[in-house]
Amino acid sequence: MIKNTVYIPASRERVFSALTAFPSYPEWVPNCEQCTVLSSSGTTTTVEMLMNATRRTRMGVRFEAEPGQTLQFEMISGKDLKKYSGLHRLVPAADGTGTVLFTDLDIEIASMPRFLTDGTAKKSLDKGALSLKRFVEKLASAEETASTPAPVAAQPRTPPRARRLLQIVKQTKSYRVWFMGEAFTVKTIEGNVFNK
Repeated sequence: MIKNTVYIPASRERVFSALTAFPSYPEWVPNCEQCTVLSSSGTTTTVEMLMNATRRTRMGVRFEAEPGQTLQFEMISGKDLKKYSGLHRLVPAADGTGTVLFTDLDIEIASMPRFLTDGTAKKSLDKGALSLKRFVEKLASAEETASTPAPVAAQPRTPPRARRLLQIVKQTKSYRVWFMGEAFTVKTIEGNVFNK
């Protein structure tokens, strides 16, 4: 199982909307030339993807959604891959406006041993996460441009906030520690060790 985590400075709804805009996959999914929706019913969508990595291949993929929360996917047809499945999980970021996207991918190519493909698949997954982030930012900027009247003078954009992995806040009798999305309360901090 290959994993990736990326911070996207947009709401979960906006990120989920980008993940489920299947015809737009060629804009951000690495090696995807085409993505066609074959059927959609409730929270299940089936698509056909044309991929072009080392060679062109078509595969059918079924997506199961829990809107705003998760998007699970699994290959249901195709001959070059033995397995292609995974899960996108969206979690609100600590800044209150962004989203942390966790992605798990399980991929097996029919004609190659797994240890040869995992490195390439990991690079592709990392590239896809960054491409998705840029795609979401592009959509957000297009929406802002469409919904706001043109300003008289262009306003400089503020850079996105840096990702925060750790935050320690001193309270009256304890410390509040936030680490990668989880909060803890500790009484004292000694050296590099937290005592509860």
